[in-house]
Amino acid sequence: MKQITAFLAAAVLLTASIQLLPCCNLTVTAEEAEFTEEKNKDFSYRIYSDHIKIMNIEKSGGDIVIPAEIDGVPVTDWDEDAKIPGFYAFSLTIDEENPNFEIVNDALICKTSKVMILYVGKSDGYNANNGKWLENYKIPDGVRVIGKSAFRNASFIHSLTIPDTVEALKLGSLQGTSLEAVTIPPSVTEIADAALNTN
Repeated sequence: MKQITAFLAAAVLLTASIQLLPCCNLTVTAEEAEFTEEKNKDFSYRIYSDHIKIMNIEKSGGDIVIPAEIDGVPVTDWDEDAKIPGFYAFSLTIDEENPNFEIVNDALICKTSKVMILYVGKSDGYNANNGKWLENYKIPDGVRVIGKSAFRNASFIHSLTIPDTVEALKLGSLQGTSLEAVTIPPSVTEIADAALNTN
């Protein structure tokens, strides 16, 4: 009897202490959710329950389109460390049915992860070799990460403005430009290798 009474008392105390603990709502982010990894001729990607995240471009050149979906699953996200091919004979465009990517001020952007994937502007007469430059190119507001090799084919860009929404300059992100100086806002907490290597 004493053992049962002691057991019940302990159970009551345990229940009371549990009720006193602050309640917290745990949420699972996409990064913590289960996924499978796949690859096709253009991309390697992660498939989550309701979306796909592009992890890398696998094709080394040619025309590549970011699709609206793969096997019926919408393509919504872009990994901030995704690599961009070094080949100059390369174009990256968006399927017009995909609402998660856009081009703003000649910057191809993933709206979900706020990654600037690639500068897609043309030289339009600007040429670093003949002294003609594109001055003060402005990275669009809202961009959080300037992705790997985002400016790999923009040697005519002589100066640019980085908004204070940017937190990271990824590997070789500004490599390929002809910047003489650039102001890094205090919001930037990561500058990867070769991010500031310019022509």
